[in-house]
Parts: sequence; structure tokens; C-alpha cells
Amino acid sequence: MEPDSILEETWRTKDDLAREADYDVGKVFQMLRAHEQADAGAPRIRQPEDLRRLRAKSGGCAPPAMALGEEPPPTS
Repeated sequence: MEPDSILEETWRTKDDLAREADYDVGKVFQMLRAHEQADAGAPRIRQPEDLRRLRAKSGGCAPPAMALGEEPPPTS
């Protein structure tokens, strides 16, 4: 079985956050709340419709290569 780089990065990030908070779950949540408040004005994409709305609002920019549940754009 080959290693899954996405899972490895997720575990590494989890370990880094835990270490930064001295392995205290309460501190982890404090850090997350502070980060969330700092990004309060940033758009949240939770559903495909949120992404469509944001794209329409931004002038219909070219779609990214991998959008939620959509095929990647054709290659030349």
C-alpha cells in the first residue's frame, strides 16, 4: 500500500497544532476561535452553491481546475 500524502500532511498539521498548544485541547480550541475571528470577513465555502455565488459576485472568474463536484477544464 502506498502512503497517502494528504493524510500524512493532515496528521503532521494535527501534531504541530497539538504541540503548539502543549497538548491541551482547551488551548487548541482557543487558537481555532482566535483564528476564526481574525478571518471573520473571509467568505466561507461550505456548499457548491456558495462557490457558485462567490464566483458570480467576483465577475465570473475562470473556474479553478478542481471545483466542487465539477469536471476539470479540458486541456489543449
